[in-house]
Amino acid sequence: MKKLIAIVLALVTVLSLCAACGGTAAGGEGGNNGDGEHVKLTIGLPTNARILSWDDNALTAWLEEKTGYELEFQPYSGGTDIATQISTAVAAQEELPDILMQISLSDSVINTYGRNEYFVDLSEYYADREDASKTFWERFEANLSEADRDNILRQMEDPETGAIYSVPTLETSLLGIMDYQMWINVEWLDKVGKEKPTNNEELLDVLRAFKTQDPNGNGKNDEIPLFGAQEGGLGADVINWLVNLFVYFNDRKNFNLDENGKLTAPFTSNEYREALKFINSLIKEGLMPDSVFSTTSPDMAKITTPASGPAICGIFAGHLTLHAALNNEILYQYEPLQTWGNAVYNDNTNKRNNFITSDCDNVDEAFNLMMTMWSEECSYRIRYGEYGVNWDEADEGAVSDLGLPCTFKIIRDPLMEQNTCMWFGGVACTLVVYSEGETAQLVEESSPWMKYKSEVHAESRRLFDEAAAKNNPPADQICPVIVFTEDEKLEDDDYQAYSECCSYYKTSRTDFCKGTMDPNSDADWNAYLAKLDSLGLKGALDLAQFAYERQL
Repeated sequence: MKKLIAIVLALVTVLSLCAACGGTAAGGEGGNNGDGEHVKLTIGLPTNARILSWDDNALTAWLEEKTGYELEFQPYSGGTDIATQISTAVAAQEELPDILMQISLSDSVINTYGRNEYFVDLSEYYADREDASKTFWERFEANLSEADRDNILRQMEDPETGAIYSVPTLETSLLGIMDYQMWINVEWLDKVGKEKPTNNEELLDVLRAFKTQDPNGNGKNDEIPLFGAQEGGLGADVINWLVNLFVYFNDRKNFNLDENGKLTAPFTSNEYREALKFINSLIKEGLMPDSVFSTTSPDMAKITTPASGPAICGIFAGHLTLHAALNNEILYQYEPLQTWGNAVYNDNTNKRNNFITSDCDNVDEAFNLMMTMWSEECSYRIRYGEYGVNWDEADEGAVSDLGLPCTFKIIRDPLMEQNTCMWFGGVACTLVVYSEGETAQLVEESSPWMKYKSEVHAESRRLFDEAAAKNNPPADQICPVIVFTEDEKLEDDDYQAYSECCSYYKTSRTDFCKGTMDPNSDADWNAYLAKLDSLGLKGALDLAQFAYERQL
């Protein structure tokens, strides 16, 4: 029977991929379990080119000293293929590591593994708020709003059973939640005699000047007036920025809410069509390349910050750490560009990606290790590296460029370097507050670029907040993440319609923008709306409305 379940689980995973400081150990002290035996825990985690070793590693050494456990590692390579590797191991009834960390699986796969006891249900640990999960609850409640906590807890639970199979990864960031971060080359503005645009007409005027007046001065027609990446993540979504100049639309949530609490489909509105016409015109005029639909995050830095020669981007969307080459002198030419449209916050920062497997013989100790990682001190070590080497205590009274009291001092941020002081090349299995260093004090020896980046990031956030306050819908009309039950996903035809409609509007957006479909043609637009109707948009909206009201 277990073998049959394993095969089913493997199939579910493949289908899913196609679709889309802590306390002592609960069972004892000093690294022993309740029987006095030495505790060894094996951790499965993704490989990362920047992490040179997990064994000879400052974070490993600190956690072993703190808990008394011996930690071993089983690295998985292959990015999203990790899910397939795990499903293959399950199907073959191979032993899994005690703990899986930073492993991305779909909700349906997680719940299926949990219900069939491949992942441990941790509900009883979370219920023990005064001991086993005390660290989690104290930090969770101190650093997140009630609305955010409700949203995250809802996503953590199996909607059918209420079981909790993961220890989440959470980040709060004033910078990382901006869905688009826009940067404009102010040296180019000076050369073409323009000011920063404040509306669509001025934007067109500036972009045309960037295209035709050789602002980088190299005598070549190599300027890219506007650039970004729809799938670049963390501020790079130039398409959603352009759409939100016309209509509020967080396309991670698909729907909007009206003043009566009813879900609406913004991708069928006249305002949305006007946005598509505008984007289509930008591409036709050569003011934005259609490669923004295919460019990935690793490719962006080559364009935003060329290794040689002058700047080639007039305006780009992106995160200055992830989508540009660090310390490139070209970046000093850029300043934040305020949006005159809606400012979308990506508030879904919950990652359900850390699990204790049923092959773990020391579940109490495994959960304790993860709670130790959830401690405030360890959150700094996970994100910023070794204490006293990469970061230190902030000076008394120090204030960051964002106007926040400094909670620590950055000596040398190892995030984008090869190192032996981190496990993940990012954040996992903890809560990192202000994860973009918003409360960091910079040392005098900090590079000029670090200081400049801190200043312009602070200005970028201020401008974003201004636009949100002026233009966004009221908070109670911002659609939350909608969580469907497994029964709805597997048995309700309207969920199939929901998936197909969401997929279709996204592919059609690309077609309209690139001109495969003409947004100026009433025939093409009406055919698009008719297709959504035939896919079952009305039923999809009804199901989403039911799920939304159930969540309330």
